[in-house]
Amino acid sequence: MPAEYTYDYAIIRAVPRVEREEMINVGVILSCPDAAFLEARIELDEARLLALDPTLDVDAIRAHLAAIPVVCRGGAEAGDIGGLPQRNRFRWLVSPRSTIIQMSPVHTGRTTETDPVSRSWPPLYCQQMDGRPYLIEIGTALSQVGLEAVLIGNAAAALQGAPVTTVDFDFMFRKTPRNLQKLKSLAKALGAMVLRPYYPASDLYRVVRDDGLQVDFMATIHGIRSFEGLCDRAQAVAVDRVTLRVASLHDIIRSKKAARRPRDIAVLHVLETALEEANRQKETTGRRRPRK
Repeated sequence: MPAEYTYDYAIIRAVPRVEREEMINVGVILSCPDAAFLEARIELDEARLLALDPTLDVDAIRAHLAAIPVVCRGGAEAGDIGGLPQRNRFRWLVSPRSTIIQMSPVHTGRTTETDPVSRSWPPLYCQQMDGRPYLIEIGTALSQVGLEAVLIGNAAAALQGAPVTTVDFDFMFRKTPRNLQKLKSLAKALGAMVLRPYYPASDLYRVVRDDGLQVDFMATIHGIRSFEGLCDRAQAVAVDRVTLRVASLHDIIRSKKAARRPRDIAVLHVLETALEEANRQKETTGRRRPRK
């Protein structure tokens, strides 16, 4: 029977304006003690970063990010921290901080591959830096079990060109006994489990998996009167081989204004700018349409 390896990882985030809690994913740190492995991979999208704050010193941020792989490697190059044991360096790197470069909570994954690093690292990196592999998997499972749901939140906004990021996926669905059964089937198809919310009266059902996948299904959303109305205003967006129903930017903005959480308010101006740009493009396309 193959051995099971456990690895820990955290998402590296750039938070240009800490007080607004806006962020983009810029890398991943992965630690596998059994394989004596600690490595970070960085991928900075300058355009998305500057969309959040045009006044940023991108070179300074790149310098800060470049130091993370150095600490992972250890040794004299990393200074005093480089002399710590590998696991201690990982803990130091992922410790909470209120700076432009921050780390997500640490997630744990498992694999039975004989080479846990080379097999687990590439898909993990792609999923956290690009949510599309997850969305394809979720969309395939939704189609397979026949559950009608609309993607909303930052993930939906990002699919429509807004420079926002998230590691979670939020869907609105119609809460019926049949759909709750379909939700259980969806979790099974994803190799995940359904957790009831922390608040008993809540209409949120959370689907989670060991590799960090988190999908929230909500029957009620602030600012949205009905699932039917949200669905009517949504658009179909193709993500590789699957098609997802995606809430309109107008509905996403409305829900965040109604929720009034600091992290929602923080991204409102970004979403409103994206909506204005989308409307301008529609007007331009309409004016250029050739006459018959």
